[in-house]
Amino acid sequence: MSDTDALPRWLPRPSVRFLMKMVFSVQIGIGAALIGDQVTNGDLFRPSVYQPSPTVPVGPGDQTRRFDPNRIPTIPGDQRPRGPVILPEEMEEISFTFSDTEEFGRVVLVSGPIQDGDSDRFEIALAEQIEQPKTVALHSPGGAIHEALRIGQIIRDAGMDTMIGPDAVCSSACPIMLFAGVERIISKDGWIGMHQAYLGENTFLTSRDTAYTVQATQAKVMSFIAEMGVDPLVLSHAMATPPEDIYYLLPEQITDYKVATRMLEQ
Repeated sequence: MSDTDALPRWLPRPSVRFLMKMVFSVQIGIGAALIGDQVTNGDLFRPSVYQPSPTVPVGPGDQTRRFDPNRIPTIPGDQRPRGPVILPEEMEEISFTFSDTEEFGRVVLVSGPIQDGDSDRFEIALAEQIEQPKTVALHSPGGAIHEALRIGQIIRDAGMDTMIGPDAVCSSACPIMLFAGVERIISKDGWIGMHQAYLGENTFLTSRDTAYTVQATQAKVMSFIAEMGVDPLVLSHAMATPPEDIYYLLPEQITDYKVATRMLEQ
């Protein structure tokens, strides 16, 4: 049985909401447990260095990898697919690259980790363009959730589409921006990864404050996802995956959860 088969899709919506409330309740205990690790290690979670990111497509039952934002999954060498926009080899900081494509019109590639202030930078980059992009291509290991939410709102307010091209990566907080597209165009050769929300390094809170912060963040994300027209149950995979790992969605899950409005064969 696959992960998607195990989900209670046949239940009425009140039961789904009940399921999510139960997940949030469990996070109270998680928040308390995190504090011990936080005090001992000086931060809540550290990037994984134990396993490489995947370089081949994931399959049912083989979708979870160690998460390292500095080591993105990619197809090596000349086997790497190209287009419709050229992806950078490195992603040290966020960048906004504008280009014109035949199929998708004017595209802005948002590439790199999401940090404080990046939503303002995105807004300024758009304002400087004479011709506004129709599509936002994404290639990011994620980062600050509050920034991703604001970028997502900018995308939806502008009526832009989002895209994950072949071999593009959208992990952690990045899918929030993806969900915001009016149309969401996703290559079957792209990577969409999810995991639990977590606090940054050297963030010292009580167990109660930690649980509240994590749950409040998840509630904002869930509300945003539902508003964008994506099935909030996609978050069940994020909630079940610790921050040091990443869970990659299968093409059928991308379709079932309405993450994609259009799937590209490449």
